[in-house]
Amino acid sequence: MIRPLLIIRPEPGNASTAARAKAFELDTRSMPLFAVRPIAWVPPDADPYVGVLFTSANAVRTAGPELTRYFHLPAFAVGGTTARLARHLVAYCWLSRCWRRAGRACWPGRWR
Repeated sequence: MIRPLLIIRPEPGNASTAARAKAFELDTRSMPLFAVRPIAWVPPDADPYVGVLFTSANAVRTAGPELTRYFHLPAFAVGGTTARLARHLVAYCWLSRCWRRAGRACWPGRWR
């Protein structure tokens, strides 16, 4: 008897990881034991930095509009999903810059 595989990862990644494991006919148990949520933060001055390293797509999803302070810096991502979300976010904010000129934030909310 094959013992099940325990997946401990927050959503939205937990369900997709479980689906990939099941595609290999693995018996899985999903335990999203924690939730990723945005917190208030004060972004440091961008001047001393040469780039931004995103170690998780959740960083892009939850950083909030403060992240726009670093859009002029090169971005590095650990994986394809993280890179895709970062590219989409920058494109969205660039296209909606007229909203910023009108005094509205360009932040789209949570990204999937």
